[in-house]
Amino acid sequence: MDAIVSIQAWDPQDADQLFPVLARRLGKSAALREMLSACKGERGGARLIRAALVLWGERDEFLSIGAVGQPLAELLGARLVELPGAHFTPLDCPAEVATELCDFLGRFRSEP
Repeated sequence: MDAIVSIQAWDPQDADQLFPVLARRLGKSAALREMLSACKGERGGARLIRAALVLWGERDEFLSIGAVGQPLAELLGARLVELPGAHFTPLDCPAEVATELCDFLGRFRSEP
């Protein structure tokens, strides 16, 4: 599967290439584009990688946690959280996704 190969072969040194993808997919409003601007360029891409969290559905039949989730987390140096969902975790287990995101984001409040 090409998606698995491309994820496994991705080089974190290319993190500056994430901004255009995020802006295209998520930058639907001026407020979101402004928020995403912190991810621009080499420093922004590195900042984005350092803030990585990988949430994965334990029953994902399209991209398994062993084939993609775990290698991706290792590549990014990110925490891997296995959730009781399938491929679409925000729809499968929204409360668990929200809890993990709140916990993750709460850790940044105390950082300078």
